[in-house]
Amino acid sequence: MGILQSYARYGVGDGQRRLTSTILQYLILPNRLSFRTGGSLIGDHVTQPLGFIIHNLQQAQWVAQAADLAGVSVLLLSPRDGARSLGPEIFLSIIQTVKNQYPGVPLTGILDCGKDAGTALTALRRGAVDISVDLPVSTRDKIIDMANQLNGSVRTYPDPIVDLAHLKRPDRDVLGLMTEHVQK
Repeated sequence: MGILQSYARYGVGDGQRRLTSTILQYLILPNRLSFRTGGSLIGDHVTQPLGFIIHNLQQAQWVAQAADLAGVSVLLLSPRDGARSLGPEIFLSIIQTVKNQYPGVPLTGILDCGKDAGTALTALRRGAVDISVDLPVSTRDKIIDMANQLNGSVRTYPDPIVDLAHLKRPDRDVLGLMTEHVQK
């Protein structure tokens, strides 16, 4: 198996419930739209894309599969400073693989570049479209200008966000978390 291939398969039919449009109506979070993704339409309302920090392809697949069942948009975020730890190429490969596997799921991958402007520029040059940075305003403005020139965007981590590394059974918990969020 390759580095980006999943080593296990888990079906959503393993006792997990599917979200229905009745439940989905409670996911409405007005005035909290993503900059570029736009969210999902449910009735006449737009929902905030749900944010998940992913650490590998398998986690990204779990999130995309749950989002596909739920009919919601999702943000797949690298871990903090993921441009250094994971690398732009690996993260972009994960996002592209999941987009190919789940073409009907509106998802956006955001690569965190931390406090290093050089890492942010490198990520943009290597094809990252959406990045996040933690830089002083003047430096951040320059990165935003560069991102705009490359048809990219500089974003911030959404709130709330779920780090899949902190879940005991992320393969099963992702859909459960979406269900809980919807029912609130």
